[in-house]
Formats: sequence, C-alpha cells, structure tokens
Amino acid sequence: MKQVIKPLKEAEVTEILFKLGNRKLILLEGPTDTEIMEGIWYAEFLDRIMFYDCGGNDNVVRYCHSIKKFAKQAYGIIDRDFKEDAEVGVHNGILVLSLFCLENYLLFTDTIYEELRIALAKKFTSSLAELEKDLLELCQRLIPIVASNWLIWEEKKGKEAYMSPGFPAEKRDFLLQQLSEKLSIPEATLQDRLIKKEKEMECLMKKLEMAYTRISGKYLLKLLYQHFHLPASESYIRRRLADRAKIQGSISKDIHDFVMGIIENEG
Repeated sequence: MKQVIKPLKEAEVTEILFKLGNRKLILLEGPTDTEIMEGIWYAEFLDRIMFYDCGGNDNVVRYCHSIKKFAKQAYGIIDRDFKEDAEVGVHNGILVLSLFCLENYLLFTDTIYEELRIALAKKFTSSLAELEKDLLELCQRLIPIVASNWLIWEEKKGKEAYMSPGFPAEKRDFLLQQLSEKLSIPEATLQDRLIKKEKEMECLMKKLEMAYTRISGKYLLKLLYQHFHLPASESYIRRRLADRAKIQGSISKDIHDFVMGIIENEG
C-alpha cells in the first residue's frame, strides 16, 4: 500500500522557510541528531546549511515532501532502524543511514578507545582488540531488547513503542510481559517469535560493523557508560565522541559525502 503523506500546514512551512533564508535544509529526526550535526560536525557551515529537528522518522519524510514544493534544496537524514540493505542509501533526497542510528557512528572502536584513554587515564588498560571484544559482548547483552524492538517494528507500532534504553534485558519474564502489552499478543505466542529474532541477531554478532546495523547506538552508549563507570554525564560523553570523530576525520563517508554534496552544490 502506498504511504499517504499528510502535508504540513502553510503556517508551519512558512515558519521553517523564514528561518531557512537562502540556506539549504537538512531535516533530522530528533534533538540528539541536531546536536551532533549542527553543533559539532558541521558547525562551521551554518551560514550555508540549516539542520532542523522534525521530531521523528515519519516527520522527516512529511516535512521534506511539503517543503520541497517551496524550496528545492530540502533534504533529510533518517535512521536505518530495522530496514533491509536495499532500503539504505539516498532515496528522493533522504539519506537512510547504513547503521542503525546516528549514535552508532560515534561508537567505532578507534573513537571510543581515545575517549576512554583520556577519561579513565591509568584505569583504562585495554588494547584496541580487547575493546572491540568488549563492545561485541555489550552488543550481545542487548540482543533480547533489540529483538523485542524488531518485533515492535514489524508490527508497525512506531519507534515510540520501543523498549527504552537501559531496560533490564536479564528480566525475561518482565520483558515478555511488557512486549505482550505493547503488541496485544499473548506471551506464549511471543516467546517463540522472540527466540527466532534473537537467533537472527546472534548471527550478526561476528563483527562490530555488522552488529551496528541492528544494535541501536542509543542503547549501546548507555550500556558502555555504565560498564566503564565513566566520570561524566552520558550526554557529555556523546558530545565528546562526536567531537573525537570529527578530529580523527572518521565521520562516516556516506554521511559526509551527502552533507558536503548539499553544502557545495550551487544549484
């Protein structure tokens, strides 16, 4: 069935266009994405590009569709979530990330290693290989939660129904109870479906980048923060990782090429 896109009200479009001026527009899903893109990665280009928080995946598509009628230079970036490989990349001016969400791009081993080395000083003694192993193990701990979210995605309940970051994955009965309530499906039926999804997840845990196509960086960052007892707020660590990725020149090529292509396009 073809998706019906509800257009923005004229006043909403006018407000965005007023803020936009002569700049180009990239629509984003939420405040964290905007903080990273606008506040850190592309802060020096804000005279040429505006990043705008639309408040959700569907809204990026909706806003882009409406605004393009008035401003040709309107684009979007959305999370992969549980989309298939064929759905990632640029479609109709919207970049679907190849990893689960934008936070995943902050969590490459080299980036985390440097921040842990600085934040923990002598308390941090792991090698890069040991850290990658730790990250994979943390991903594995998230399998029950991510598998549950995958089922929620398949039932088209919306991302707002996902289990929250920090949900106790080890409390199996509670997890099934919550999932049953969210999906209005009996626990006995969900048990087999959840196990099947968990087995699919386990097959992706061989390499970190493959794991990152299904494991949400939002959830992994919270677990990483708790695991290493980091001496700063979670939001501060996220900003530091984003800054480190920029310093290292390790902003993902698909994101960087997309954004810079828009900025440098004179059309």
